[in-house]
Amino acid sequence: MTYIKWKCLNCGRINFSNDMREHLMNVCKCGSSGIDFENEYVRCLGSLIILKKYDYNFFDEIIINLIKQGFEDYFLKINGQIYIEDLKLLKIRKLEDKIIKDLK
Repeated sequence: MTYIKWKCLNCGRINFSNDMREHLMNVCKCGSSGIDFENEYVRCLGSLIILKKYDYNFFDEIIINLIKQGFEDYFLKINGQIYIEDLKLLKIRKLEDKIIKDLK
């Protein structure tokens, strides 16, 4: 997954966006700037500056570490593939979002 760290030039707040959540405009809390970061393009709203772009897969790392820590029963394994129920997936996505937010 690719992440963009960006700064709103109106209020100075640092924000993070990723290309996984398609068709979502991430807007700064002040409401004056935002970014829609897709696989193929970046669409900007208002005044902002992109500080950093980087690739990292937090989601896979979270899954691997949960399995290493004994949470195998949390996932369904079929033919070597790992499947996750929707509600459990949402919990992991929330954890991923928290990690991104804490990177500020």
